[in-house]
Amino acid sequence: MAELPVYLLEYMASKEAQVRWIVHGTAAEYLVPEELLHDAARFCEITIKIDAPSSAKQRAAIANLCEALRDMPDILASYDRSNIEALVQQDADWHLIRERAAEVLKAFEAFPYE
Repeated sequence: MAELPVYLLEYMASKEAQVRWIVHGTAAEYLVPEELLHDAARFCEITIKIDAPSSAKQRAAIANLCEALRDMPDILASYDRSNIEALVQQDADWHLIRERAAEVLKAFEAFPYE
């Protein structure tokens, strides 16, 4: 059986990391929101394909994340790229995805940022 790649959610789940590498990123060290959403979507795709051991709590957290991603409007289409801090700090949809990703990491006891 394969293991789920929960590491894909680490930056999506962390407001601290997003502020550090999205809001205050440099040319040498940065993240872009698209990459975080891509990693979260990739995690959901992988969980559907593999048979990994998981608890009911883990499966529920994964289902909540995948559902939130699936049902979310295209939040990146309308954000002001000149004020990326508004996305990270204030956007309710972005906050929901971050919260769901954090719930998955907590369910797997793999939450590196708190």
